[in-house]
Amino acid sequence: MIKIRFLKSKLTGNIYPQQVDIRSFNAKDLADKLRERYGSIAPIVIDDAFRIISDRLAEGYIVSLDRLGTFSLRLGIDKPEAMDFDDVRPQDVKFKGVRFNAAKEIRLKVGKQSIHKVKDPNHLISNTTTRWRVFLAQMLKDSDNLQKPLAQLPVTISLYRMYTGATDYTARKDLTALCAKGLLSDISTAHTKMYLIV
Repeated sequence: MIKIRFLKSKLTGNIYPQQVDIRSFNAKDLADKLRERYGSIAPIVIDDAFRIISDRLAEGYIVSLDRLGTFSLRLGIDKPEAMDFDDVRPQDVKFKGVRFNAAKEIRLKVGKQSIHKVKDPNHLISNTTTRWRVFLAQMLKDSDNLQKPLAQLPVTISLYRMYTGATDYTARKDLTALCAKGLLSDISTAHTKMYLIV
Protein backbone atom coordinates (compact mmCIF):
# COMPACT_ATOMS: atom_id res chain seq x y z
CA MET A 1 0.00 0.00 0.00
CA ILE A 2 1.35 3.40 -1.00
CA LYS A 3 0.39 6.32 1.25
CA ILE A 4 0.12 9.79 -0.22
CA ARG A 5 -1.05 13.28 0.57
CA PHE A 6 -2.04 16.01 -1.86
CA LEU A 7 -0.12 19.26 -2.00
CA LYS A 8 -0.44 22.44 -4.02
CA SER A 9 2.51 23.92 -5.87
CA LYS A 10 3.21 27.47 -4.76
CA LEU A 11 4.74 28.14 -8.17
CA THR A 12 2.05 26.82 -10.54
CA GLY A 13 -0.96 26.27 -8.26
CA ASN A 14 -1.24 22.66 -9.51
CA ILE A 15 -2.20 19.83 -7.14
CA TYR A 16 0.29 16.97 -6.93
CA PRO A 17 0.63 13.79 -4.82
CA GLN A 18 3.49 13.21 -2.37
CA GLN A 19 4.41 9.83 -0.91
CA VAL A 20 4.42 9.85 2.92
CA ASP A 21 5.04 7.62 5.94
CA ILE A 22 7.76 5.60 4.30
CA ARG A 23 11.03 4.83 6.05
CA SER A 24 13.95 4.09 3.80
CA PHE A 25 14.89 0.49 3.15
CA ASN A 26 18.68 0.59 3.15
CA ALA A 27 21.56 -1.80 2.50
CA LYS A 28 21.57 -2.95 6.13
CA ASP A 29 17.87 -3.82 5.94
CA LEU A 30 18.50 -5.77 2.75
CA ALA A 31 21.45 -7.60 4.34
CA ASP A 32 19.32 -8.44 7.41
CA LYS A 33 16.53 -9.86 5.21
CA LEU A 34 18.99 -11.94 3.21
CA ARG A 35 20.79 -13.09 6.37
CA GLU A 36 17.46 -14.53 7.60
CA ARG A 37 17.19 -16.57 4.40
CA TYR A 38 20.77 -17.44 3.55
CA GLY A 39 22.84 -17.05 6.70
CA SER A 40 25.74 -14.84 7.74
CA ILE A 41 27.38 -14.75 4.31
CA ALA A 42 24.61 -12.46 2.95
CA PRO A 43 26.02 -9.07 4.09
CA ILE A 44 29.41 -9.91 2.57
CA VAL A 45 27.77 -10.84 -0.74
CA ILE A 46 25.70 -7.63 -0.74
CA ASP A 47 28.78 -5.47 -0.05
CA ASP A 48 30.67 -7.26 -2.82
CA ALA A 49 27.76 -6.84 -5.27
CA PHE A 50 27.60 -3.09 -4.57
CA ARG A 51 31.37 -2.80 -4.99
CA ILE A 52 31.27 -4.67 -8.32
CA ILE A 53 28.45 -2.44 -9.62
CA SER A 54 30.36 0.71 -8.60
CA ASP A 55 33.58 -0.58 -10.16
CA ARG A 56 31.87 -1.45 -13.47
CA LEU A 57 30.17 1.97 -13.65
CA ALA A 58 33.55 3.62 -12.96
CA GLU A 59 35.00 1.60 -15.85
CA GLY A 60 32.34 2.99 -18.20
CA TYR A 61 29.99 0.01 -18.33
CA ILE A 62 26.21 0.28 -18.45
CA VAL A 63 25.16 -2.12 -15.66
CA SER A 64 21.96 -3.97 -16.48
CA LEU A 65 20.51 -6.26 -13.82
CA ASP A 66 17.59 -8.09 -15.41
CA ARG A 67 15.00 -7.99 -12.63
CA LEU A 68 16.21 -4.79 -10.95
CA GLY A 69 17.02 -2.25 -13.64
CA THR A 70 19.78 -0.46 -15.49
CA PHE A 71 22.42 1.89 -14.10
CA SER A 72 24.09 4.27 -16.54
CA LEU A 73 26.22 7.39 -16.33
CA ARG A 74 24.89 10.92 -16.79
CA LEU A 75 27.44 13.02 -18.66
CA GLY A 76 27.54 16.65 -19.65
CA ILE A 77 29.80 19.19 -21.33
CA ASP A 78 31.33 22.08 -19.41
CA LYS A 79 31.12 24.26 -22.50
CA PRO A 80 27.45 25.11 -22.99
CA GLU A 81 28.42 27.53 -25.78
CA ALA A 82 29.96 24.71 -27.88
CA MET A 83 28.07 24.43 -31.18
CA ASP A 84 30.56 22.46 -33.23
CA PHE A 85 32.16 19.04 -32.70
CA ASP A 86 35.59 20.63 -33.06
CA ASP A 87 34.84 22.92 -30.06
CA VAL A 88 34.77 20.08 -27.54
CA ARG A 89 37.42 17.70 -26.22
CA PRO A 90 37.12 14.64 -23.98
CA GLN A 91 38.46 16.80 -21.09
CA ASP A 92 35.35 19.00 -21.41
CA VAL A 93 33.05 16.08 -20.57
CA LYS A 94 32.06 15.95 -16.90
CA PHE A 95 30.38 13.28 -14.81
CA LYS A 96 26.92 14.50 -13.72
CA GLY A 97 25.57 11.48 -11.85
CA VAL A 98 24.18 7.98 -12.21
CA ARG A 99 20.82 7.32 -13.85
CA PHE A 100 18.71 4.34 -12.75
CA ASN A 101 15.91 2.94 -14.88
CA ALA A 102 13.82 0.36 -13.01
CA ALA A 103 13.10 -2.96 -14.71
CA LYS A 104 9.64 -3.57 -16.18
CA GLU A 105 8.90 -6.21 -13.53
CA ILE A 106 9.42 -3.67 -10.72
CA ARG A 107 7.40 -0.97 -12.50
CA LEU A 108 4.50 -3.40 -13.00
CA LYS A 109 4.58 -4.59 -9.38
CA VAL A 110 4.63 -1.04 -7.96
CA GLY A 111 1.99 0.04 -10.47
CA LYS A 112 -0.45 -2.57 -9.11
CA GLN A 113 -0.25 -1.30 -5.52
CA SER A 114 -3.23 0.48 -4.03
CA ILE A 115 -2.81 4.17 -3.23
CA HIS A 116 -4.37 5.67 -0.11
CA LYS A 117 -4.63 9.26 0.98
CA VAL A 118 -3.65 9.92 4.59
CA LYS A 119 -6.54 11.34 6.62
CA ASP A 120 -4.78 14.39 7.98
CA PRO A 121 -2.17 15.79 5.59
CA ASN A 122 -0.72 17.86 8.43
CA HIS A 123 -0.46 14.93 10.85
CA LEU A 124 3.19 14.38 10.06
CA ILE A 125 5.01 17.42 11.40
CA SER A 126 3.89 21.02 11.52
CA ASN A 127 6.95 23.20 12.19
CA THR A 128 10.69 23.34 11.61
CA THR A 129 11.68 22.60 15.21
CA THR A 130 9.47 19.51 15.41
CA ARG A 131 10.56 18.32 11.97
CA TRP A 132 14.20 18.73 13.03
CA ARG A 133 13.63 16.65 16.18
CA VAL A 134 11.96 13.86 14.20
CA PHE A 135 14.68 13.97 11.56
CA LEU A 136 17.47 13.94 14.15
CA ALA A 137 15.91 10.96 15.96
CA GLN A 138 15.83 9.00 12.70
CA MET A 139 19.41 9.98 11.87
CA LEU A 140 20.52 8.75 15.31
CA LYS A 141 18.90 5.37 14.53
CA ASP A 142 20.68 5.30 11.18
CA SER A 143 23.94 6.16 12.93
CA ASP A 144 23.50 3.17 15.26
CA ASN A 145 22.45 0.83 12.44
CA LEU A 146 25.31 1.83 10.16
CA GLN A 147 27.78 2.06 13.06
CA LYS A 148 28.93 5.46 11.81
CA PRO A 149 29.21 8.72 13.76
CA LEU A 150 26.25 11.04 13.23
CA ALA A 151 28.58 13.77 11.95
CA GLN A 152 29.64 11.50 9.04
CA LEU A 153 26.12 10.86 7.71
CA PRO A 154 25.28 13.20 4.82
CA VAL A 155 21.95 15.02 4.94
CA THR A 156 20.19 15.55 1.62
CA ILE A 157 16.94 17.26 0.72
CA SER A 158 15.35 13.95 -0.31
CA LEU A 159 16.40 12.28 2.96
CA TYR A 160 14.96 15.18 4.99
CA ARG A 161 11.72 14.98 2.98
CA MET A 162 11.47 11.23 3.47
CA TYR A 163 11.95 11.35 7.26
CA THR A 164 9.74 14.39 7.90
CA GLY A 165 7.13 14.29 5.13
CA ALA A 166 8.01 17.87 4.19
CA THR A 167 7.56 19.17 0.66
CA ASP A 168 10.64 19.95 -1.43
CA TYR A 169 10.11 23.67 -0.83
CA THR A 170 9.72 23.22 2.95
CA ALA A 171 12.72 20.88 3.14
CA ARG A 172 14.96 23.40 1.37
CA LYS A 173 13.69 26.21 3.59
CA ASP A 174 14.18 24.15 6.77
CA LEU A 175 17.69 23.07 5.83
CA THR A 176 18.71 26.66 5.06
CA ALA A 177 17.28 27.79 8.43
CA LEU A 178 19.05 24.93 10.26
CA CYS A 179 22.35 25.99 8.64
CA ALA A 180 21.76 29.57 9.81
CA LYS A 181 21.20 28.27 13.35
CA GLY A 182 24.48 26.33 13.20
CA LEU A 183 22.84 22.90 13.45
CA LEU A 184 23.99 21.89 9.96
CA SER A 185 26.98 22.77 7.83
CA ASP A 186 26.55 23.12 4.07
CA ILE A 187 28.92 20.83 2.13
CA SER A 188 27.12 21.16 -1.21
CA THR A 189 28.91 20.54 -4.47
CA ALA A 190 28.15 22.13 -7.83
CA HIS A 191 25.61 19.37 -8.51
CA THR A 192 24.32 18.20 -5.13
CA LYS A 193 22.87 19.97 -2.11
CA MET A 194 24.30 18.21 0.95
CA TYR A 195 24.79 18.97 4.63
CA LEU A 196 26.42 17.50 7.72
CA ILE A 197 25.04 17.61 11.26
CA VAL A 198 27.26 19.79 13.44
